[in-house]
Amino acid sequence: LDEPTVGVDPVLSQKIWKYLVRVAGSGITVILTTHYVEEARMAHLVAMMRDGELLVQESPSQLMTKQRVNTLENAFLQLSRQQQLGMSERKQGSFLRRRRKSKQMEK
Repeated sequence: LDEPTVGVDPVLSQKIWKYLVRVAGSGITVILTTHYVEEARMAHLVAMMRDGELLVQESPSQLMTKQRVNTLENAFLQLSRQQQLGMSERKQGSFLRRRRKSKQMEK
């Protein structure tokens, strides 16, 4: 399901989630996307993506414990910062390798 609770009031959103939890409890796999990160707390398993890259896939409680935060939104923000730092380091490493290679070619 693609963002099933977008544009609905909180009462209807809660009904949708109760239904989805009931469906999942009957053994049917439910896959959905949401930008409302906190509502994903009701899922058995969450996968968080940013810029087309999978950041993490685990239970909401494990994720919050590992990231030492008390909300999924804070976990996502923390993982996004880590991803951004990793991208910066990779770009910097690539620049340094090119620079070294260029200097070696000058010799």
